[in-house]
Amino acid sequence: MKRKMSILLCAALSLSLLAGCGTEDAGSEGSGSEGSGEGSGASGEEITLSIGGWGYNDYFVPVLQREFNKKYPGITLEYERMEQADYLNKLKVNLSAGTSWDIMMLEAGSMLNAVESYCEPLDEYAKAEWGDNWKEKFEEAAISTVESEDGHVYGLPDSMGQAGLLMYNKTKLEKYGIEVPQTYEELKDYCDKLRADGDLPLVIGGKDDWILTDMFLVIANDIAPGKIVQADAGEIEWTDPDIVKAFEMWQQMFEDGIFQDGCLGVPQYPGASELFWLNGKGGMLAEGDWTIATFTNEDMAEAANKDEYVMAPMPDMDGDGEVAGPVYTTGVLYAINKDLPDEKKEAAWNYIKWFIGEEGQQVMNGPEIGYASTPAFKDITIERTSDYPNYINCMKDVEETLPLVSGPRNLNNVDAKAALGEVLQELGTGMSPEDAAAKVQAAME
Repeated sequence: MKRKMSILLCAALSLSLLAGCGTEDAGSEGSGSEGSGEGSGASGEEITLSIGGWGYNDYFVPVLQREFNKKYPGITLEYERMEQADYLNKLKVNLSAGTSWDIMMLEAGSMLNAVESYCEPLDEYAKAEWGDNWKEKFEEAAISTVESEDGHVYGLPDSMGQAGLLMYNKTKLEKYGIEVPQTYEELKDYCDKLRADGDLPLVIGGKDDWILTDMFLVIANDIAPGKIVQADAGEIEWTDPDIVKAFEMWQQMFEDGIFQDGCLGVPQYPGASELFWLNGKGGMLAEGDWTIATFTNEDMAEAANKDEYVMAPMPDMDGDGEVAGPVYTTGVLYAINKDLPDEKKEAAWNYIKWFIGEEGQQVMNGPEIGYASTPAFKDITIERTSDYPNYINCMKDVEETLPLVSGPRNLNNVDAKAALGEVLQELGTGMSPEDAAAKVQAAME
């Protein structure tokens, strides 16, 4: 296999599906930082923490509030949830105005790099909580993606995951008597069959550049292994012939009708997601492993579990006989606004360490919320239980894709990431692959 994943990375992403719960409390007090304690602030007054972010469903909040307050009474959580693009825009405005949330949800890479100057360094909190070797508490692949160039850590991850996967409607595959496509030709043939029957092919929310980037990185890593990471670091140019080939393949997918018509005007959420899950359109959906939580989502479960599903990697895109492995991603990072008073900083830290640790992750992945994530904190074993076989089966599917992981999801260069998102849309409307590569390279310079 041309893209062997390291043993450490395999361990970082491994899913313990049916094992018993771990015994170490990753979110426990440990040595504790000075002035920290359970409950409300040091003065004993009630504290309200504002948390800004994306992706959570509304029903998560009361469950998290209830369970968090069992250990930390007197702290109220106020989530402000919105679509990621809206959140990013509001985050920029709020930070500039000095009115941002107390706790900010971020992504590793360019997003974290752009706002870290507004965030509280978490090194001393973590050191006081877990000791000098606190980084060893986290999976190496998770913590290595959040270390800043200045040596500090400004956000801690809750989980690890895989992006650039396809969620196939297995019931439809069986209708056509075919298996999950293993080659690009098989994928195209299946999309042609779906279109001929008046259905949609591969559903994707192309209005959102992040999902396009996820899928493109998978293709690029298959055609040009390692070269995207090199280009992002400035070690080679984006005009490298192999990267241009990846852009050519991306454009061919539009020309061959792999994606649904008009996909560039459809957001991933709720647009593409509702098309696939609620309206039953499409043979497969471009997604990450987090979409498995749809099977347990109280608003989506009934529709999502009418058919059977299977989650699988992209097929072989370059004809070398190997499927295109997904990209790995550090989950959401949690950062503290550096302008908070000390008492609020302590309360925010108490929430973060609880949430990313044993207790919080058991709540998130337990039957009441039914999230689909692999904790970034070591030695947390999640017991997966569900009334929905799709949830259990697809969690097993993504366990099997682990050895295929081909590289990181996040780009570190902010300008290159933005330009890449633009050209992936423009390639769908006629931009040449050579011009696309040149535009991303120009953004680096």
